[in-house]
Amino acid sequence: MRGGIIICCLEDTIPLSLYPPVEPYIPVGPSVGLETGEIEMESSLAFEYERATKNKYRFREASDEPVMGTIYISKDHFEERPDKLEVTLRVLDR
Repeated sequence: MRGGIIICCLEDTIPLSLYPPVEPYIPVGPSVGLETGEIEMESSLAFEYERATKNKYRFREASDEPVMGTIYISKDHFEERPDKLEVTLRVLDR
């Protein structure tokens, strides 16, 4: 199985990294893959800043039923600390 997470900031256009690098963003929801013809599943999840650790920022999922829960992202990936993030989780192969 191959998958990835796209992380973007909701407040400003702060350059962020991709974990792992994936293809450009595709709108949320099931879609048909251009190369394989297989259905791709994708979810966008909202995260809010919770606290800082020594080298990372901790974000918690803003949901009553979290899918990912808590994520940690290196401080080096931000010029300024964002208050909110949107993370896109995409299943590319099954």
